[in-house]
Amino acid sequence: MRVSETYFGVDIYGQLAGWWHETYLPAFHEKYGPNAEILVDIYDTRYMLDWDGMEPGSRYRLHTQNPDTNLTGEEGLVENIQRKFRASVRHGEDSAIFEDRPDLLEPGDFPYKGAGYYRNYYGGASGLPGGDLDWTVFTEVVDQLIIFRTAAAQRAVDACKAELPGWKYLQGLDGLAGLPPIPALG
Repeated sequence: MRVSETYFGVDIYGQLAGWWHETYLPAFHEKYGPNAEILVDIYDTRYMLDWDGMEPGSRYRLHTQNPDTNLTGEEGLVENIQRKFRASVRHGEDSAIFEDRPDLLEPGDFPYKGAGYYRNYYGGASGLPGGDLDWTVFTEVVDQLIIFRTAAAQRAVDACKAELPGWKYLQGLDGLAGLPPIPALG
C-alpha cells in the first residue's frame, strides 16, 4: 500500500481513509453491529502479470481496525481475500461463481463471494458472514474511490483539453498550479 502516493497532486488514499473512518464505518457498524469486522483490499494492478502463486500487493487497504481481528496471520482476512481472488482470476469470474460451480475449485481456494473485478478495479473484502455482504462493501468502497480519483483527474484532463503547456499527456511541468482546486468531497 502506497499511502503517500499522490494522484494528480491529491492524496487519494488519505481522502479514501478519511471517508472510511468518518462516514462509512459509523454507518457500517450501525448496520452490521459494533463488533462487525471487514477488510477491503483494492489491488495494484500495475504489477499483476501472473497470479498463479503470486502474492498480490494492495494499493488501498481499509479495515475496521478491531485489535482482535486476524488480518495478516495464517487464515486471516488478507489471506481470505487473496485465496478468493486467486481462484477468481484463474477462471475470469468473480468469486461468486464458486457457489454454483464447485467443480472449478482447487485445494487452497476460499470458496466464498467477495472478490473479483468491479468497475475496472480488482480486489475484494472479507470479514462478514457468507461473502454476499463482503462484495457489497467492496463495491461501495470502489464507487467512492472512483469519485475521489475522478475529481483529481478531471483537473488534469481539463488542462490537457485547454492545451496548457506540459499537460498533453496529463503530466504538467509546473504541477497543478493555476488549475481550479478540487471541490471538497465527503
